[in-house]
Amino acid sequence: MSRRGCLLLMIVFVLLTEITGTAVAARAANDMGEDESVTIAAPSEYYETSKETGITPKYSKIATLSGSCSNHEGGILGLSASLYTQGGTTTSVRLVTALQVSTGSGWSTVESWVSTGSTQVTWITSYPGKIGEIYRLRVCGVAYNDNDSESDILYTKSVLCKRT
Repeated sequence: MSRRGCLLLMIVFVLLTEITGTAVAARAANDMGEDESVTIAAPSEYYETSKETGITPKYSKIATLSGSCSNHEGGILGLSASLYTQGGTTTSVRLVTALQVSTGSGWSTVESWVSTGSTQVTWITSYPGKIGEIYRLRVCGVAYNDNDSESDILYTKSVLCKRT
């Protein structure tokens, strides 16, 4: 990438961070291939409903949603995801994780898992990948209370399954 392209990308990244908070910035960093794991966190200034406007921000329940897909020895994939809420009125959480394999023209789900909890949930497993295939983890987190719910989805960086 040219120096000008890198500068433009950095400016967009900074603007996204300032305008929309950490969640979009984390996704932008992931799209640039910065890390295998991704965490989306609600900035503290967005936690409460604005008294002036009555508008509740996107992350009034979810504090962090994270996921990781990594290659281990012998083609074993290490998979993990977690969802933490801000507590308050949250009554339950649901984490749906799906291991996806690249088809060349898109992604296909290989296997999926569901985990639940009261205010947080952590999920960890390993999966025997096929050598030479490219995988990623799709993580969907939902936080519920008596009146409504809040959800978000993230995708981890893609990982080539190989013998290490």
